[in-house]
Amino acid sequence: MRDVLAAIPRGVFLACSWTWCIGMFLPVFLISDFGLWAWVAFAIPNVIGAMAVGLIVKTPERSRAIVERHATAMLVFSIITIAFHFYFLGQILRVVDPIGASVGQTWASPVFIAVVALIALALSRRRTQGWMIAAVATFGLSVLAAILMQLLSDGSALAAPPESGVFASRQLIWAAPALAFGFLLCPHLDLTFHRTRQETPGRTGDIAFIIGFCVFFLVLILFTFAYAASFLGQAWINLWVLLHFAAQSAFTMGAHWRELRSNPRAKRLIVALVAFAILAVLWPVRGFRLGYDLILFAYAIPFPAYVWIVIVPRQPSRRRETAAWLTSVLIASPIFAVGFLGQEWWLIPIAIAIPLVAPVVESRLGSGLEDPA
Repeated sequence: MRDVLAAIPRGVFLACSWTWCIGMFLPVFLISDFGLWAWVAFAIPNVIGAMAVGLIVKTPERSRAIVERHATAMLVFSIITIAFHFYFLGQILRVVDPIGASVGQTWASPVFIAVVALIALALSRRRTQGWMIAAVATFGLSVLAAILMQLLSDGSALAAPPESGVFASRQLIWAAPALAFGFLLCPHLDLTFHRTRQETPGRTGDIAFIIGFCVFFLVLILFTFAYAASFLGQAWINLWVLLHFAAQSAFTMGAHWRELRSNPRAKRLIVALVAFAILAVLWPVRGFRLGYDLILFAYAIPFPAYVWIVIVPRQPSRRRETAAWLTSVLIASPIFAVGFLGQEWWLIPIAIAIPLVAPVVESRLGSGLEDPA
């Protein structure tokens, strides 16, 4: 029982650090495309993949070794994640449009980004105990947002989304491999997960990952499931979900900023992040889905391919692994782009298969070559 009580705040931290603009809005797009079963295809690998990090990387020592060996990839992962939130925050206020497009396009979106970013920066300086308190508060704000949405809409804001989408539900079969590939593997690049594993060894850490994703994170994405219909119907009550978006985005950005603060290379990229925030505001609102999908691509092919080809323990040298990763990404990317952006869904499994078989191909082609030191 003591282990469970100690694991609860860590579990809440994990859930909130993983509730991104992906978990908060990708299901809305997927349900719009394929209907409510798309949420299931999104949720299952998401919960399993995130939870598995703590159960596979069993010890703090193992986690530290992975982080040290793959520091650059994890650094890039955190930077792209923060940049993704800048884009999302810069666009979502204009999508919801609570105060009128003419006002939202002039100052509301930049102010929204600035306020959330400042909260994130303040959070990034908290110590471990402060983070646990912030996690519980963030989770509570999301629950409060759900209650406000439902009460102030006379019970109509949160409801089951439509069973069907723009495309036939059977097309989800082609898109599901990309969801599985991304969500099962990307969590291994998340520095906030590795920090939790390093600070919470043993059974307590195991329990934190289990309840963090099977309970608290599941509650948060069930919230996404419930408000998807409201977004698809452009209901006014979407205004209240901004509290949820702001709280979870600030927490996630702050958690990743904390990991970057001690890295000298990351500090040089602050200007790039500011430039990305400006671009997020200037990006045309009609292109919101396109911009979202373009950034999402990093979590569909390059990041999970890196985990599968480079991080998963095998015999080849680092140079050969990196070459196999880069080659597979270059081949798979245009195929995936045509399949996902061009809605030629049958091409998506082909794109995913390329990095999946890359280690086998590399092993066959490289077996007769001298393995560089």
